Amino acid sequence: MKREMIRRRAFVVAAGTTAIATPCAARPDRRSALRLGFSLYGMKELRTEEAIRKVREIGYDSVELCLLPGFDAEPIPLAADRRRGLRDLLRSSGLVLGALMEQLNLGGDEAKQEEATDRLKRAAELGHELSPDAPPVVETTMGEGKWEDVRETFRDRLRRWAEAAKQSSSVLAVKPRRFGAVNRPEQAVWLVDQVKSRWLRLAYEYSHFAHRDMPLAKTVSEMIPHTSFIHVKDEISPLPDAGGRERSVDGRPRQPLWRPRPPLRNTGHVTVSRCATRTRVLSPPRCRSPRAARARMCPARTWWWFIRPS
Repeated sequence: MKREMIRRRAFVVAAGTTAIATPCAARPDRRSALRLGFSLYGMKELRTEEAIRKVREIGYDSVELCLLPGFDAEPIPLAADRRRGLRDLLRSSGLVLGALMEQLNLGGDEAKQEEATDRLKRAAELGHELSPDAPPVVETTMGEGKWEDVRETFRDRLRRWAEAAKQSSSVLAVKPRRFGAVNRPEQAVWLVDQVKSRWLRLAYEYSHFAHRDMPLAKTVSEMIPHTSFIHVKDEISPLPDAGGRERSVDGRPRQPLWRPRPPLRNTGHVTVSRCATRTRVLSPPRCRSPRAARARMCPARTWWWFIRPS
C-alpha cells in the first residue's frame, strides 16, 4: 500500500483553526500543547497510584485513567481519601490528567440510557476532583447496531449526553469504533454537526479505520477539526502480505514504530493506549505492564518528536 503523506502546511490549515477542548474542559476553546500520555487501560493489574508513578518514571507527560468496571479507578468504589491522594500524586508527579476512559452505549432502553448518563456524570465528577484546574476529557465509544437504523436515535441521545457534559463542565469525546454502529469518520462528524454542542468532540484512533480502504490522510482531514483526543495503538492485520509477514496499521510489514506519522499539532493529547492483535483490542497480559509501556516509549517518542508543536 502506498504510504499516505500529509503536507504539514495543508494539515495546519485543516487542524490549526480547531477549537481545542483539552486539557481545560471548563474553557473548551483554550488551546493546549500536544502531550504524549499512556492509558492505564494498559496497566490493569496495578493500583492506580503505582501505575501513575510508573508512567511518570517512563517519561510520559500525561495519563488517562480507565474507569471501566473491574479497573482500579472505577468511580463508585474509589473512596474519597484515595481520590484526594490521587489528586495530590498527580500534582506532585507533574503528570497531566488528559482523559478518563469510559465505555458507554447509546443503544438500549431508557433505563440503560439513564445508567449511561449517570456513569458519564460520575466520570465528570471524578475528573473535577482529580484535576480541578484542568478537568480531563471523558472519552467513550458509542455502542453497537446498524448505522442506518440507529443514527437518529444516537443523535437524540447524544444530545442528552452533551447536555450532561455541559452541566458537568467536562468535554465529552466520542470515538467511532470498528464493529460499532458509528464506525466511519463521516458518521461521527455527522453526529457532532447535528448535536452542535461545544462540549461534544471526537476521539480519533486510526486502528479502527485501518485495513478498511480508509486512507490515513482522508480520515485525519475529516475528523481532526472536531477532535480533542487521539489514541495511538499498534494494530496487526489478520491478512499477511505477499511474503507471509504480518502487516502493521498502515499496511506495510509490521515494524516497532507507529506509522505513518501525520503532524497532528494542536489536537490536545496523544495517548499510547495498548497493543492489539488480530484487529481486535485484546490487550494480552504481556501488553498490560510497565515493561510493555516502557517498550512503547521509545517508538512513541519518535512519533512525538515528529508531531510535536514547533
